Amino acid sequence: MPYSLKDFIPVAMMARYPLIFLVSANHPAKDMKEFIAWAKANPEKVNYATASPAFTLAMELFKLRTGTQGQTIPYKSGNDQVTSVMSDQVTYTMAEPPSSVPNVLGGKVRALAVAAPARLPELPDVPTMQEAGVDVNVSLWAGMFAVAGTPPDIVRKIETESVRISKLPEFRARLRQIGTESPGMIGQAFQDTIDKEIELWRDVARQARLKFE
Repeated sequence: MPYSLKDFIPVAMMARYPLIFLVSANHPAKDMKEFIAWAKANPEKVNYATASPAFTLAMELFKLRTGTQGQTIPYKSGNDQVTSVMSDQVTYTMAEPPSSVPNVLGGKVRALAVAAPARLPELPDVPTMQEAGVDVNVSLWAGMFAVAGTPPDIVRKIETESVRISKLPEFRARLRQIGTESPGMIGQAFQDTIDKEIELWRDVARQARLKFE
């Protein structure tokens, strides 16, 4: 890339949402334990749908943590990922709530786990990965960055306003509609999160021998 993290100042993480592990409604596995057992018994049948490196990394982490296999099948969008599982074109995917929750509630796909510290209010019966015995806790997020060299007082002002907005009931309610939360994370906490994720995903990419174009 023609830029690096040194070119930006992390200001605020404004939204964060977990990924939901999905299989088709026809899949024999009814929970994560059954799926892992099935995947290990049928490695030649396992593949997963992904629409971007973010999803690919999450599912490769799942493979590494569970000792399962799975061929990568690329798609153009999160909706396409879910549709491919729904129609039994691929075995599983990990997708964001907006494209997943309506289809889970409609019985078109089965959610086996949520890769988050807590269950989703929209899917209270779906366990977290930790509850299902899998050490995978990942989420996608959206944040604001300033160009390196931005005056500190301007950065602090934007941080303060970001925290205020993140606490507004109407803002939080709007995010909740799409299965998202606003952590209102700023400053060093935001930087630390970025650093930890870079280390995690760099390690996953190396172990899985991933190359992205």
